[in-house]
Amino acid sequence: DEGERLSNSLESMGTTFIKLGQFLATRPDIIGEEIAKKLEKLQDKLPAFSTEKAKNILIMNKLGLLGKGIQHSKSKSMYEGLLKRNVDYHLFDYETELEIPALHEFFKTVEGLSITAPYKEHFLNDVDLSLEVKKLHAINCIRKTKNGFEGTNTDYLACQKIIDSLQITDDINIFILGRGAMARVLSQCFDEKN
Repeated sequence: DEGERLSNSLESMGTTFIKLGQFLATRPDIIGEEIAKKLEKLQDKLPAFSTEKAKNILIMNKLGLLGKGIQHSKSKSMYEGLLKRNVDYHLFDYETELEIPALHEFFKTVEGLSITAPYKEHFLNDVDLSLEVKKLHAINCIRKTKNGFEGTNTDYLACQKIIDSLQITDDINIFILGRGAMARVLSQCFDEKN
């Protein structure tokens, strides 16, 4: 069936496409309940990834995730699978932005912080950002630097790779539904491609 084929295709294309499928699984309002259910199987997929590459990307031992309703997160097992070692992982689950402490408070416990919806805009004024990430108005990763904190958006990097791999011609119309962080990321990636 269509959902199964889409899920298998995304899985066969690797990490970036699995991430896209995971995102789409959370949007049955856009892709329909049946396809969203089939894409849910991607939530537990971790493709092969070299330990050496993972260690070069992520040398931090104490990590955290900031979000709302994140007790189901599989991030700890994902990092441990990639790094082939235990990771000290903390979930920072807040119902409202008013409950979120200052950024430096997180870094008393962690060395790197991932951020998920609805808080991707919360620390924009507290971190250094590249020009591209500033345009997005959303960050999903923060690390401590010598001079403060640096924020980035790995969704942006993943979408760039996906879009670069597609054969998009001028006769194809692309519509982006929504106005959240992911919609801004996709819009910026397509704008840069033109």
